[in-house]
Amino acid sequence: MFFLCWAYTLFPENFKLATVFTFLIIFLLNFINKNIFLTTFIVYIVNLLFLEPGKYFSFLMIEGKGLAFEPLRDVGLIDAYGFTVSDLLALFLSLFIFRKTAHFLLFNKKIHIYWYDKVVVISFLIYFLISFYSSRFFSFDFFFSFIHLIQYSKMLLSYVFISYLIRGNKKGRKIISYIILGLVLFNFTLSFGQFILGIFSIGSSSQEVFSYHLPEDDSLFIRPFGAFLHSNQLGFMIITWIASLLILDNLKKNFKNTILIISVILLILTQSRTVWILLFPIVIYYFIVFFKKKLLKLSSLKISKRHAYLFFVILFLAIIVGQRLISSRFSFDGGSAGIRLRMYKDGLAALSESYLFGFGPATNVKTIYELIPKSYVTDFPYAVHNGYLQMSLESGIIATFFFFFPFLLFFLINLGNKKNWLSSYLIISILVYYVFQPYAGRIEFPFLGMFLAFICTSKKNDQKN
Repeated sequence: MFFLCWAYTLFPENFKLATVFTFLIIFLLNFINKNIFLTTFIVYIVNLLFLEPGKYFSFLMIEGKGLAFEPLRDVGLIDAYGFTVSDLLALFLSLFIFRKTAHFLLFNKKIHIYWYDKVVVISFLIYFLISFYSSRFFSFDFFFSFIHLIQYSKMLLSYVFISYLIRGNKKGRKIISYIILGLVLFNFTLSFGQFILGIFSIGSSSQEVFSYHLPEDDSLFIRPFGAFLHSNQLGFMIITWIASLLILDNLKKNFKNTILIISVILLILTQSRTVWILLFPIVIYYFIVFFKKKLLKLSSLKISKRHAYLFFVILFLAIIVGQRLISSRFSFDGGSAGIRLRMYKDGLAALSESYLFGFGPATNVKTIYELIPKSYVTDFPYAVHNGYLQMSLESGIIATFFFFFPFLLFFLINLGNKKNWLSSYLIISILVYYVFQPYAGRIEFPFLGMFLAFICTSKKNDQKN
């Protein structure tokens, strides 16, 4: 998994070559796995990380003369829609599931569908139908919104794929654990490389070395973003992947602790304050529960080289955290509270024009720009930094409710159940993250479907026990 991720990272951005390479990899790996679904699923998960190479149609969404944002003033805001290798693999896996289902029905075999499967499927279908209506009658471009909606649907498909793999394979949970482990290690090495490169460019803030500089990225050290679009997104995926690993619980204790330490270091390097909020309770809990006895014996602790190295690592990470907090200016110049308040104000004003159906998937920026004169979009042409408001602007408040309904329901069911506290933490992480950050649905939603499957299968095991 780890090496496969690197292979795609270094592969030329040519869609035809990538497609041929992908099916060649599937053909070769199938000799090892002897399971075409599992092999294709592994390659599918890897490709979810990459929006390139793909087959896209690009167009000018907003002319540059209407933008005050320096990097886009000359060229304007260009957007695109199309499909990637992961879309092809999702289609292949869907056909496989359809064939299996038809085979079961044809021979009158019983298909086990649990109540929470129905909740997830029905909730998403309601979201999908309302979003389709929004795309058809409210979007500035039906095909643009519809293609994005189809790609958002990989959330439901990923839920089905994971559920099938766990229920149909005795080693399914272990296999998925190693898949997630590969994703974590890949993003750690890639992010660490980005961070080291940034060390040689101290003063060049964050992603300025790699892409457009955003005001909210001002910091002394570069903010690595791994294989994702932004550091916040990287931090969100890491913390949810780690929670998923703990839910699946198929790694040895020492190995698990090592991965946890690596992940915490990476989460600190992202300098994402939103993710730090999510991480803080776990760090405190781990500190109290696992180190309480050792802290009582500090007086008799002998200082070794290992403790000295640990001290310098902690000191370095503390410097990163400190400078990030100190440099956080709550104004537009710092990219924090000021710009968010403008986003919420402009977003709510636009939502009042179509609060039941929104304006179609992926239309946030265009909608606010056209409806609200002198909106934040002219200075910061990105989606509203609140996932719930962002989705409401796309599909309306009813569709937004049903999209997040399974997460809310499972969280309420898990309340008071100490055995499911990790599932509750995973749900809280998702719900809280979208209070402060937008979503990139094509990348994040398939993983949300996976997380739902982990939550549901863990509950199923508790019921059996």
